[in-house]
Amino acid sequence: MLEYIRLLATQYSYLGIFFLMFLESSIFVVPSELIMGVAGYLAFLGDINLLIATLFAALGNITGSTVLYMLSRFGKVKILYKIGPKVKRGIEKATRLFDRYDKASVMIAQFIPGIRAFISIPAGVFNMNYFTFIIVTFIGAFIWCGALGFIAFNLGQNWEYIHTLMREYEIAIFVVLIAIIFSGFGYILWHARKRAVENKTK
Repeated sequence: MLEYIRLLATQYSYLGIFFLMFLESSIFVVPSELIMGVAGYLAFLGDINLLIATLFAALGNITGSTVLYMLSRFGKVKILYKIGPKVKRGIEKATRLFDRYDKASVMIAQFIPGIRAFISIPAGVFNMNYFTFIIVTFIGAFIWCGALGFIAFNLGQNWEYIHTLMREYEIAIFVVLIAIIFSGFGYILWHARKRAVENKTK
């Protein structure tokens, strides 16, 4: 699989990364850490721009996610269940997460391997607003893909270690990324309220 990912990303550059992330978010078993690991290494070599690669990766993610969202929204979930037991378990985990955290689960799931590709399904089943779904998915995917690419970029020649690194420090990385997201949103809300107060006092 790694050679296939490397071949597509090397030959087709950003479009290859887009296609691979489309597959990853459409229930096909293509690990995002390997996709962005290759992207980060190509950026390290100077063959591509990491920011642009991350953008294409996030766009590929929301494209694949949209396919699952639409299938689920229009009552085709039974088709997905028939793919296999692994897919069924993934859908059930994603549904439990969605039941617990509602729309926020779409963002959270982007950082959880094994659930990331399936969260689009309950979002579609429960008719989550499509515009909100796309925005939240894009933000989460961009941060996740960017983080993976950045790690691989800094690992340089040792970029393949990213797969082991993600397994060993998955929870820690998840906590850090979630903290960054909520800190960012907190700052935006604080800044917006501050401006609102200043406008009222003028």
